[in-house]
Amino acid sequence: MAGVQHHLGVLTDADLSVVDGLLVTSVARASLESACTASFDVGVIGVDAALRTGGLGEDEVRRLRSVIAYWPGSAAARKALSFGNGLSESVGESRMRVLMYEHGLPRPRLQTEYRDRFGLIGRVDFDFEGYDTAVEFDGALKYGDGSPEVLIREKRREDRLRALGLIVIRTDWTDFDHPAQLATNMLRVLNRRR
Repeated sequence: MAGVQHHLGVLTDADLSVVDGLLVTSVARASLESACTASFDVGVIGVDAALRTGGLGEDEVRRLRSVIAYWPGSAAARKALSFGNGLSESVGESRMRVLMYEHGLPRPRLQTEYRDRFGLIGRVDFDFEGYDTAVEFDGALKYGDGSPEVLIREKRREDRLRALGLIVIRTDWTDFDHPAQLATNMLRVLNRRR
């Protein structure tokens, strides 16, 4: 077929799993193979998901680094592996981390818990040590059915975070349409908070 590039690889028992009675490529192997051929953000999305679900442990990372060492695209896969973080809870959060990285923002912490005198407020998707700034990625599933109770609960949570002195930057899927604009706005907030 024109435009199709075939690569031969050897699958060992460690690269295979059985799902619903079918023999399939393991999550670890599939995520690294994809990272070899995909864009950086797509590679990170797969690696983050594999790390989050436990499908890509330290032993597997070591083993697969040697397996893919000379594959086309192995440098991209190694970069995605190095950047990967199992604390990233969604595709949107993974993409947001890549956006921040590609636009020179400080490296964020993920899923930091905040408390006040009433107890746990909750976790924020990202925050930046020394900046008193949190970033929340609002995916479609974050607010459940979008009922007023859910939205009010989220507003109260954010009010408690602000009472601690945090600036909360809210982002959503539409921000990926204008990544440079979002990054500029985030850098402006961070520079004011430094």
